[in-house]
Amino acid sequence: MRRTEKFNKGWEMAFELGLSLPKKIDNNLLYMTLEQKGYWWSGKNRRWEKESEKPSTSIFADKAGNPTGIAHFRVMCHPEDTAFFVQALENCPDLTVTDVSAESYPNRNGAGERTYVTVVRKG
Repeated sequence: MRRTEKFNKGWEMAFELGLSLPKKIDNNLLYMTLEQKGYWWSGKNRRWEKESEKPSTSIFADKAGNPTGIAHFRVMCHPEDTAFFVQALENCPDLTVTDVSAESYPNRNGAGERTYVTVVRKG
């Protein structure tokens, strides 16, 4: 068992929560117990924090959890059809295309390619 900062602060948190844990506990069991109680380790803040306070890193929701209207599409088709389908997204009246991958990537199996498109919902 390694006595890291994460472990030591986890042990303190378990004591504060009144959890009854064996004196000889391995790191993974301690971490799993705290996570089951709704806590997560914030390496940036160097402490265990309540899951409900965990910041979102998603571009699909703002800090309040509301949708941002952003979507990512993977257009998979025959190489000769790629431009048509990307253009179809660009012509959609309710969407604004903000990014199209600079290159297309070949499909792993069979003919075709993948192009990635990011859009934002208008309004």
